[in-house]
Amino acid sequence: MFNNNAHNKNERIIKMKLTEMKSLLQAQSFCEGDMLKCILDLCDLDVSVFNALKGERCSVNELAKKVNRDRSTVQRSVKTLISAGIASRQSESAKAGRKYFYSAIETEKLREMLNLRIDDCCSRMKEKVNSII
Repeated sequence: MFNNNAHNKNERIIKMKLTEMKSLLQAQSFCEGDMLKCILDLCDLDVSVFNALKGERCSVNELAKKVNRDRSTVQRSVKTLISAGIASRQSESAKAGRKYFYSAIETEKLREMLNLRIDDCCSRMKEKVNSII
């Protein structure tokens, strides 16, 4: 169902202390960014880059300008987003080789992905509870 990278991130959620989860859920300012960081193990920059990609198709240089970070830093972040399954890369022919553009997945697909990961995490937690008690 999930690749190993996704499985490891699900394990991270399981290892999160229940008090940390409760604290996150009760926070007044809990938002999509917090959800992405928690479930997909993203950092603030990754969330910023993802938000800059929403509804857009951007090159790394364009993204770097949008998030006010250097190109190589944004490139690493984009690779993280692609590995997490929430961004994709498209290529086009250019005068000197190929030019790459990146885009975020659609909101509905993101919602489905996050719900599946949450369901998987809850199932694993239930299995652990049942094996202990």
